[in-house]
Amino acid sequence: MIGVAFSPPASRRRAEFVQGQHDEELWDELISNSLDSPELVGALLERIGRYTDPLGLIKRLPPGMDIPHLRDRLVQIVAAYRTQASLRHGCNAILRADCAALSGAYVRPAALRCNAMLAAASPLPYAKEPGESQEFTRLSQPRWLGR
Repeated sequence: MIGVAFSPPASRRRAEFVQGQHDEELWDELISNSLDSPELVGALLERIGRYTDPLGLIKRLPPGMDIPHLRDRLVQIVAAYRTQASLRHGCNAILRADCAALSGAYVRPAALRCNAMLAAASPLPYAKEPGESQEFTRLSQPRWLGR
């Protein structure tokens, strides 16, 4: 692959092949072989953001290279990054809410049952459930078994 010039249709086929492989080394090779052609670099800028980090390509650009429609392509990359960051933020918020809901649904009742069983087995008095009067009483059987 090294040192071989490619026509735009062949380069598109190569880019499609690399996209399907999900291999960082293939992307690096494709970028290296495309750096001498501004048109090929531009085509890569349009596609690379969905498959690998576009910063790797941008850092390797030769100084002074005039890439057609560079501004529009960079705007697309930034917009895709913002969308991805927004999706991650939303997913994290959903995950935190689900963790809190599951914790409330499973951990708290289990802790209450455990406290009730310990209180029934202990000769010491214990407090009632939250929200009830905090008078110390002793039940003959745990609350979760019913009264």
